[in-house]
Amino acid sequence: MTNLMQASKQWATRPPEERFTSLPSMREKLETLRANSRASVVSSRQLGAVPTDDNRGILIEGSGGHTAAPTNWAFGQLANLSGAPAHGSSLKSSPGICSKRFSGSFWS
Repeated sequence: MTNLMQASKQWATRPPEERFTSLPSMREKLETLRANSRASVVSSRQLGAVPTDDNRGILIEGSGGHTAAPTNWAFGQLANLSGAPAHGSSLKSSPGICSKRFSGSFWS
């Protein structure tokens, strides 16, 4: 497989938040993310996972009630922390089960 074909395949299989058609669009997205982001160190014992209102995803909830939608990378980190398989389609496609699995296992 040529390098160009490999790059095309990698781009096509990336999650939406990692796909860009140009460098300016990637820069714009990253600048927006940086402007809207903040960092804090939070114990995993203070985190919970809840399904979204439409039950199509999960939100990570902190002790103050603030929620955040995890990126694909963050989802994998949470799955690893909880001992669940991150790349299994059943976990990502079942937010209710996923939130129960994550919330019940962060304290282990």
